[in-house]
Amino acid sequence: MPRTLSTLLAATAALALAAAPAAAQRPQISLGGGATFPLDDLGDVQDAGWHGLVAMGYRPPLFPLGFRIDGMYHQLGGQGVGGVAAGDFRTIAVTGNVVLEAPALAVRPYVIGGVGLYNTKFEGAEGRSNVGFNAGVGLRFHLLDFDSFVEARYHTALDALGSTEDGRAARYVPVTFGISF
Repeated sequence: MPRTLSTLLAATAALALAAAPAAAQRPQISLGGGATFPLDDLGDVQDAGWHGLVAMGYRPPLFPLGFRIDGMYHQLGGQGVGGVAAGDFRTIAVTGNVVLEAPALAVRPYVIGGVGLYNTKFEGAEGRSNVGFNAGVGLRFHLLDFDSFVEARYHTALDALGSTEDGRAARYVPVTFGISF
């Protein structure tokens, strides 16, 4: 009986170890949201707002480098300048990012950065599609069958404010809380 039990335990452990890398190799879906804070010229006419995030990422097991594609929606309220009301500002973005993450820890710090397409629009104006970039840091926490995360990133949508002369850009920092499964 003890030999049968130890053989059964060894077989179960071998199956669990073989299944863990297979499960870890599937893409990870993330959902999140939080506050968005405008910077520079955008911060002069817009208040802080909110955003939502949908992402799909992949990182090979025990390897620190991964990739993530993000879809984001940001909405900032207008604060107005000199008694003139400003309309809301929104950004829809799709970005491709490289993620450098500490592997195999319960709390995993990471850095993220990439480029993407940003569609920006002031209320009452025509939308503009622009190239942009982002970079930031985050922490990922492993919980039961999913992960939670918090991250902050600096985004720049080039020439998003409609000026072709000085190359002004929309700059903002979203702070995101989310889950990954």
